[in-house]
Amino acid sequence: MAYHIYHTEAIVLATRDFSEADKIFFLLTEQFGLVAASARGVRLLSSKLRYALREKSVCLVDLVRGRDMWRIVNAYPSDKSPARLSPAGALFLGRMSALVLRLVRGEGRNTSLYAVVREALSFAAGDMPEGEMLRAEAAAGAKILHALGYWPEKHAGVISAPLRDAFGMEETVRREIVREINASLRESHL
Repeated sequence: MAYHIYHTEAIVLATRDFSEADKIFFLLTEQFGLVAASARGVRLLSSKLRYALREKSVCLVDLVRGRDMWRIVNAYPSDKSPARLSPAGALFLGRMSALVLRLVRGEGRNTSLYAVVREALSFAAGDMPEGEMLRAEAAAGAKILHALGYWPEKHAGVISAPLRDAFGMEETVRREIVREINASLRESHL
């Protein structure tokens, strides 16, 4: 039986160990949305896939639709992936990934969500002052909630502006945005 191989760019949001040498990867793709895909033998030292499938990186993957879940048959590192993240950038991306994994259920194309996470990934690759990380987190959280339909039209300037502009955000605005993010999370029951 022949399988169709789907080629797509993906952001590796998180991984979970599975079986003895396998892993499950949570990939955000522009074409399919959030996808859980397994890779066999990826934890072995001889695996060719292990270097392309790093957490918080962009890669090109070949996916096959299985009976229960997607399977990664090939992966290549992308030149769009950050070479190295600062500790503040890694923490920022970890929190953004956790928010996306918490809110997105099932597969479904969402190009605006993919664009927001790609922007967050390239933003975190730059020099991020640790003191300014809270402002960037608030802006990125608002953008993610807006892309998923959980955010009102209030603070449209934050949603439409690049993340780098969050450094100039006033503390009172940041606190209000954080309150609204928490209220949106409570109301969504997720």
